[in-house]
Amino acid sequence: MTGTEFQDPEFQSKKKKDVQASMDYACEITTNDVVFAFQWKYPNNRSLTDHIFMLCKNHRIFANAAYSHHGKDFILCTEEYGGVLKSKRRPLNVTLKGIDVNTFQHVEYESKSAIESCLLQHSVEMLNKKW
Repeated sequence: MTGTEFQDPEFQSKKKKDVQASMDYACEITTNDVVFAFQWKYPNNRSLTDHIFMLCKNHRIFANAAYSHHGKDFILCTEEYGGVLKSKRRPLNVTLKGIDVNTFQHVEYESKSAIESCLLQHSVEMLNKKW
């Protein structure tokens, strides 16, 4: 999401409406813990390339997310994408900073559990093509 898009109220309204509805629906019809904007078709049958994901458990949508810091303790996360399973050693607690797509405000979001910490880190790596 570019700075120009981020500042435009019309863009914010349309993006929020399109993305929220599609990702809410995706979370309800799948067993996924996380859904990504690139997975679904939007109006005009196009895919989004925006750096956006939703945590299905609490329906929080983050754009342009990155880590601001992490704790010193580690856990082993089991992750899957496209049928490939990986085990990764990851920080137990992470803080994410990014844009909350519901409010279009910059936020810092701290993981609430070990599982959520795994999900946040996996999601950011997926979108950065580093998984």
